[in-house]
Amino acid sequence: MATTPSPMASQLKSSFSSSLARRPAIPTAISGAPFRVSPSKRSFTVKAIQSEKPTYQVVQPINGDPFIGSLETPVTSSPLIAWYLSNLPAYRTAVSPLLRGIEVGLAHGFLLVGPFVKAGPLRNTEYAGCSWVSGCRWSGCDTKHLPDHLQTSEGWAKFSGGFFFGGISGVIWAYFLLYVINLPYYGAQLCRQTQVGKPKNIPNRRRHFISLLQNCKHNNQIPPIHAKIIRNHHDEDPFVVFELLRVCSNLNSIGYASKIFSHTQNPNVYLYTALIDGLVLSCSYTDGIHLYYQMINSSLVPDSYAIASVLKACGCHLALKEGREVHSQVLKLGLSSNRSIRVKLTELYGKCGAFEDARRVFDEMPERDVVASTVMINYYFDHGMVHEATSVFSLIRIKDTVCWTAMIDGLVRNGESNRALEVFRNMQREKVMPNEVTIVCVLSACSELGALQLGRWVHSYMDKHGIELNHFVGGALINMYSRCGDIDEAQRGF
Repeated sequence: MATTPSPMASQLKSSFSSSLARRPAIPTAISGAPFRVSPSKRSFTVKAIQSEKPTYQVVQPINGDPFIGSLETPVTSSPLIAWYLSNLPAYRTAVSPLLRGIEVGLAHGFLLVGPFVKAGPLRNTEYAGCSWVSGCRWSGCDTKHLPDHLQTSEGWAKFSGGFFFGGISGVIWAYFLLYVINLPYYGAQLCRQTQVGKPKNIPNRRRHFISLLQNCKHNNQIPPIHAKIIRNHHDEDPFVVFELLRVCSNLNSIGYASKIFSHTQNPNVYLYTALIDGLVLSCSYTDGIHLYYQMINSSLVPDSYAIASVLKACGCHLALKEGREVHSQVLKLGLSSNRSIRVKLTELYGKCGAFEDARRVFDEMPERDVVASTVMINYYFDHGMVHEATSVFSLIRIKDTVCWTAMIDGLVRNGESNRALEVFRNMQREKVMPNEVTIVCVLSACSELGALQLGRWVHSYMDKHGIELNHFVGGALINMYSRCGDIDEAQRGF
């Protein structure tokens, strides 16, 4: 049974047949003649696509020429570097060789101070950290493509002359900044204030360090605190250094104090006084006197405290000549009316045996207080001048315990024990309370005279008024009882 095709199938078949029967169009030339295409065998080739854009290299020869020997990098070829190089004196052809030489010489002469400060004799000073100083450079000119006269012999001669002149000028300017107006000192302070870890509140940190130093009980505690002071840049603070010197002196570390003072830049009169006091306290009287003369040679004007300290050193060292020189400075500075200086002068002349000078200073005092009078009494007794000491004692209107004790002790030391006991009785009438030293002096007088009953009365007087029985008083009691023949009481006291 035959089947008839569907209309759609018939339509597809007819369109396919017509497409096969259609011949391809042959292209023609301008003249209309057809092109003849020779039959060829068809073939397919797969190739990778190559970009026509060249790859970029970070480092490449300059100007593309590998034979030049220089390399071009993003840093050297950047506009900033090109602008900087074009403004260097060597490339500014629009500027005359003379001015270019002056500019280069000025920079070299000025910056030469920096290595000198870092590596030269100033390397251990405060200037070593801040040897740089901001300078001004001549404004750059527009570098055009002009012939460079520096390449000629005449231009090079001008450049050399300008370099010499600029170098000398730079050195002179740097010297002026360093030593005339002392600018690097303030630069050093500025650098220290801008460093990381610099305390913003300087007074509080200063009080903190001073409090730490005042709480020191042993000299081993000083170096750690000193190291902390240096780390916090307070080693040039005069208040902190003064307290540091004072604490070292009180804790018998005068050697450490001397090292601190030697590393202090431009010490003031207070630091000198602190170290002189420490040297006198440690019985280094010669060093104290020499340090005072060093202060005078540094053009520092001494105050009353410094003069009192050096007068004490002169008196203890019996340096009468140096003491007279200090006395002349006192008169020159107008400090002769100062009470402490007058007392120290009296001590100086009294220890050295110059009693005429001592009595002159004493008589010039507007108010002869008990302290100065006691000093005169002691030194009169030291040289056996009992009458002079007694005359000074009689001129004192209000006598304290120290004055009475000095009089009793001086009489005992000069073999006037009876008069010493009489002075003690007068002391009782004046209702002046004796101390332990007074009791020792009176017991010594009793032992010299063999006054056992009076010695026992003094012993009971001690118990009645609660005078402390220390080893000095105990030794005087044992000596008195032993020399007076009361061995049992001496044994009991022992």
